[in-house]
Amino acid sequence: MEGERKSRLIFYFQLVVGIVVYALFNSTSIIEKASEDLARSTSRKKALLIVLSALAVLAVLAAIAVALLGSARETSLSQKTGADQAALRQELSVYFLEHNVQGEPQFFPIDDQLRVEATLGELALTPTEAISPDTLVPATRISFTISGPSVSLPVYYTSPDYLMGSSPAPRHVLMVFFKDLTNGTETPEKGRYLLLPATPGPMNLDFNLSRLLPCFYFNEKPCPPLTSEHLINLSIRAGQKN
Repeated sequence: MEGERKSRLIFYFQLVVGIVVYALFNSTSIIEKASEDLARSTSRKKALLIVLSALAVLAVLAAIAVALLGSARETSLSQKTGADQAALRQELSVYFLEHNVQGEPQFFPIDDQLRVEATLGELALTPTEAISPDTLVPATRISFTISGPSVSLPVYYTSPDYLMGSSPAPRHVLMVFFKDLTNGTETPEKGRYLLLPATPGPMNLDFNLSRLLPCFYFNEKPCPPLTSEHLINLSIRAGQKN
């Protein structure tokens, strides 16, 4: 009886030990699996954070690059405007000397905000005959946005007699005439003009290169019949002035 009792105790003892060992083994496996899962999850999170951080850095670098390129483009355009205006000033100075115009040509300070992106419409056929100095032949329109409002001005084929201080031109030149709120005070009441390239499509319209009309200096020179259609309802303080 005693031997049977000892045998049962040994059996139960072994059973308990087996259960404990099995439980410990499974617990360890579960813990290890949980640790591995946590590690993998942490790794995924770390990897995701690394990817997101890299994308954020790339976005910042791209923004900086775009800003630098834009700044470089603006600087380049500003330098070109300065060079073009200096050349125009020189041409006008020579013209003044040759035609006994007193004084030197005067210009507003260069304003980068008055160099705008514009669209020149499709051109009408170039006139086959020479254009008289008092005639404007419609060519197209030019559209742009300046300081908020959208503007559309008529463009004309005109006589090169309107040119001052420029190199010899063909018998037809393309011009946009405009009036603005400086007329009668800082600029002539009769308005000003800009020469345009004879190529339709996008272009830079640079009011820093606008010129006075020859009729401002010479009474015998005809003035174009400008109306409200030619008015920019802003003060264009750029280009040549009184």
